[in-house]
Amino acid sequence: MSTISTYYTEGTQFLFEDPEFSVVRDCVPGQAYEPVVASLLSSALREPGAKFADIGALYGFFACWAARHVPGLSVVAFEPEPTYVDVMHRNIARNGVDVRVAQVALTDKEGDVSFHGRTVEPDGEWSNWRRDYLSSLRNLPSRVRDRLSATGFERRIVAGHNAPAAGLLAVPGRTWQVKRRKKTAVDESHSVPGIDLDTWALRADWSPTVAKIDVHGGEGLVLRGMRDTLARSVQHLFLELHTPDYLVDTGYEEIFEIIEDAGLTLFEVRGFRHSKGALVRLTPERKKRMCDPQTWTPEELYYMRFLYACRTP
Repeated sequence: MSTISTYYTEGTQFLFEDPEFSVVRDCVPGQAYEPVVASLLSSALREPGAKFADIGALYGFFACWAARHVPGLSVVAFEPEPTYVDVMHRNIARNGVDVRVAQVALTDKEGDVSFHGRTVEPDGEWSNWRRDYLSSLRNLPSRVRDRLSATGFERRIVAGHNAPAAGLLAVPGRTWQVKRRKKTAVDESHSVPGIDLDTWALRADWSPTVAKIDVHGGEGLVLRGMRDTLARSVQHLFLELHTPDYLVDTGYEEIFEIIEDAGLTLFEVRGFRHSKGALVRLTPERKKRMCDPQTWTPEELYYMRFLYACRTP
């Protein structure tokens, strides 16, 4: 069965090979892949002099799309896992785009790091926190009230043309199919080269103005290693925020602090996996609630949450 599909993201067509159905498995049924994120990215990438860092690129979905969406855009895809990088190179070639691949794990220091699945391993133990979907149902009324509050929205977002939408049965079906497959070297702990982005950027003489981070819990380590780049170069930051069972040697408070210390204004992207969403300014009270995953809704526990940060006048 072919794992190469044609995608349309913000109206731009491209081909994408996805051996583990990573896109479909992360879609909300009936929706395309992260339409609201793509809409925000589209605006940021069209700014004069934009440079895009796709951190945790996997098979290169956003890197390949961005390079086709904005011809001439400078794109670097960071991905340490050789199996994923091989597929990404094929995706780059079949789309005829210019994407530089940096086969390193971005973390908070230079040197080999232990890697497992799609993220670095913690120095200590993995968190034993477990997502409780049933008890999280009690949070739905308060979150609905918060979403309906007119003063809570900074900007409503309606995505452009994004396709295909994931079928109702495709998401659980593909997820079950991947879970049943035989384990490979990717599933076992192994060593990959690691480096902090500040050091990499200095040596490469290249710094992003737009950075997207999806590293399955390693986001705190990436941010620690890019403090200078954040403060000096990044104008737009996109970050998927994972539940505590994914987080590696960090906490939400540290993530918020690093971003805001760089002079960026922090927002949550509500409904980031839907075609309609909103930017919500993260006030101290909202940050406090977000730091308590017991307040997360079932959809947020399963599909995670998303942060956007930018420089405001």
